[in-house]
Amino acid sequence: MKAEQRLLGKFATPFTLGQIDVGNFRINYIQGGKGEPLLLIHGANIGWGQWHLNLDEMAKKNEVFAIDLPGSGGSTKIEMKDSNLEEDFVETVHQFLEKKGITQVNICAHSLGGWVALKLSLRAPQLVKKMVLLSPVGLSSYLPWQYRLMGFSFFVRVLTQKCVPVNRKNMADFLGSVCKKKDFLTDDFVDYYFESITRGERVTHPFWCIHRLCDIGKMRSEFYLADEIKTIRAEVLWIWGREDPLFPLRKNANISNALKGKTEVFENTGHVACLENHSLFNEICCRYLG
Repeated sequence: MKAEQRLLGKFATPFTLGQIDVGNFRINYIQGGKGEPLLLIHGANIGWGQWHLNLDEMAKKNEVFAIDLPGSGGSTKIEMKDSNLEEDFVETVHQFLEKKGITQVNICAHSLGGWVALKLSLRAPQLVKKMVLLSPVGLSSYLPWQYRLMGFSFFVRVLTQKCVPVNRKNMADFLGSVCKKKDFLTDDFVDYYFESITRGERVTHPFWCIHRLCDIGKMRSEFYLADEIKTIRAEVLWIWGREDPLFPLRKNANISNALKGKTEVFENTGHVACLENHSLFNEICCRYLG
């Protein structure tokens, strides 16, 4: 993808773009830096480009692996509404780390990627050392009112085909809709996202990703992990945006405060703290990881 190459060319760190076969998927990823292994797992179907304002700082003391989950970026496309995310995401990430020869890893993950990280740490507790989780799926079954009909496939089909079809403007609006600050929506980043979801024959509308998480009026039970994650061994830094429209602070922060780890709340920040408040995020994240 041309936009991916442009984004890659903006880093001071010499990152390399690679692809590796993992199970049924070809996984696209970038790798760079020196130090302890650090895995970055994006939210929704954004792809590794979500971390473009963080990668240089993270690579100063870490060997960074930023992957595209199946269905995202340059990885194999999937039918999100029919996917088994335990197998397609969690197992794939686990196998990716094994193929790269990584026996212990720190993880920084966002939203749905946070759920993947939590599930991985439950599945392989010896593998995950520290986690930085930004507004992760898994701590509450709450859904904001604007997403409560997303559990109906007919409703999502009408939205994606008639109301919010995939075009560059609509996808830029989608990226900005969950954020308090929107100055990170540069042409290069929007181009990267738009190209990644429209490449090939299958367009991957982000609303189908949201549909996969939703039951009628609430999050699907398979994504609710608040009870399970009390047993997690890994150290955890939980990061929330005070103005997060998807996972409101009042519905999640009390839960993370009661769990193992430390909680940070970013003021004047929505759902994507690593982009909206990237300087503060880079400082806190890198200090925590050491």
